[in-house]
Amino acid sequence: LASAGSPALADAKVVLAIDFAALQKTQVFAQLWPKMLERFDAAKVLDAMKADCKLDPMAIVQGAVIAMADGQREGAAYVAIAGADKAALTGCLQREMEQHGDKNAKVSVKQDGNITQVTNGSDSMFLGWVSKDVVVVPLTNNDKATVVKWMSGKGALGKTSVGKTLAKVNTSAALWGAGEGNDEFQPGVTVKGGYGSVAFAKGNVDANVHATAGNAAQAKTMAESTQSQLDGARKNP
Repeated sequence: LASAGSPALADAKVVLAIDFAALQKTQVFAQLWPKMLERFDAAKVLDAMKADCKLDPMAIVQGAVIAMADGQREGAAYVAIAGADKAALTGCLQREMEQHGDKNAKVSVKQDGNITQVTNGSDSMFLGWVSKDVVVVPLTNNDKATVVKWMSGKGALGKTSVGKTLAKVNTSAALWGAGEGNDEFQPGVTVKGGYGSVAFAKGNVDANVHATAGNAAQAKTMAESTQSQLDGARKNP
């Protein structure tokens, strides 16, 4: 991400990543994934893609890095894929919209260089391609300008303070991230920044998290609150 960069990443205040391929191999995933599918009613969508497009999202999506600006007002997800190309994915997206969406809405796909525009009736969404296996998905403003903003340029993230913080992070872990700001962790406790990672091995969860609080008293309160949550998690995994 730092090498791909973009001018927008100079404004990134939060960067999060998930290694989906690695996560699928864990016991935690095997236990939680069916429940998540049920809760968000997503099983039908995955089954439809398999049946209609002969594509398995679980195998295609390898991981993602999410970058957000201050206040999460804007950002993008950089999704790594394998086993499918631009034509296959956009064709599947069009097919699913036509079969399961509004029958009266015209669905079309337009390619403009490394930008894909998918139109469904009067609504359009835009996807960017920084390479054949990395697609950029805007998190908020789904317009062409936003996609271009978050996918062009070189090395902007590496020059930011959150980019430099990432040098301390175990980016080989299944989950990792870093952020800066001035957010309320809980009433009376403000977090100014932090970084960390979560790794899974042999049925265990290894979390390594660092945070900077507003003052020493707040740091103590935050540590006690976090310890209490960990103790609860051990009793009720």
